[in-house]
Amino acid sequence: MDVLLLPDPAGGCLALTYEELLRARERAAAVSGCAQPAPGREANGGPPEGLLDSAGLAAATSVPASWWESAAREGRVPHRKIGRWVRFRLSEVVSHPAFMARARRSPT
Repeated sequence: MDVLLLPDPAGGCLALTYEELLRARERAAAVSGCAQPAPGREANGGPPEGLLDSAGLAAATSVPASWWESAAREGRVPHRKIGRWVRFRLSEVVSHPAFMARARRSPT
């Protein structure tokens, strides 16, 4: 059985199954009025968006991986540093001004 371990404010941990977690979220929303997306879902209700490396982003956008790596290094585009790896969300970078400016300069 898969369980999610959560820190218990009183000390120790809580072990919840996915179904128990969903029921707890529903109870919290009913009591507090704060609706939250279900775990593993984006706020819009769709599946979670994956992270891409620079090669995956290059394939999706026709912009060279080297440009994405450089732009991330210089802080010009949104990215995540996971250990030594740099990852991107496609939805974040394609709407970012640095990407739009580059796309206007070089027709693809």
